[in-house]
Amino acid sequence: MGFETVPFSKQSELKNSNKEDIIVGYVNNVCDRLYDFGIITPEIDYRKLYQNKMFVNDRKSVL
Repeated sequence: MGFETVPFSKQSELKNSNKEDIIVGYVNNVCDRLYDFGIITPEIDYRKLYQNKMFVNDRKSVL
């Protein structure tokens, strides 16, 4: 697949992007851009989500 890659370092540089563009970045950057398009992303409790899958104990933290 050939996708055009346009690097960005600031959120303001994404203002020219379209809803159909693929944005790869940190979760906050992607969520902020989706919010600009009126898409609300749910808060995800990753600790709870992976607690059973990774055998994470409440008293321990796993990176």
